[in-house]
Amino acid sequence: MFNPISYIAGTADELLLGFFHRAIASQFIWCWLIVTLIYSLVGYFSVSKFTVNAVAKRV
Repeated sequence: MFNPISYIAGTADELLLGFFHRAIASQFIWCWLIVTLIYSLVGYFSVSKFTVNAVAKRV
């Protein structure tokens, strides 16, 4: 799940199968929530440290 491609594929697979009334495993839900939280935190800190001004000053 920590590979972004397998995360997206697994999430899409479970969501699509969930739409067809198949029960989603609670084990998947907990794993998905934890990985989503980690991706969100990494993304938040990455975007918060990104500044466009530094690039504009070099030009």
